[in-house]
Amino acid sequence: MKKALIGLVAIVAVVASLAVWQADQPRKTPPGQPPLEALTERNLADFTNAFNGFDSSVRLVLLLSPT
Repeated sequence: MKKALIGLVAIVAVVASLAVWQADQPRKTPPGQPPLEALTERNLADFTNAFNGFDSSVRLVLLLSPT
């Protein structure tokens, strides 16, 4: 029983370490794509102009919410 508990704690520790390591990695975008940005009131006009500037292309807006 004690070995199983130690094994479970070790697995949880490894998974948690990998999750923290992955979250700490720098985010990259594919070549030719502008870098990722957080949408704020200051850059909303730039976003709108860029979004509407490509009317002949397929466009996608992805909104993520922590709730």
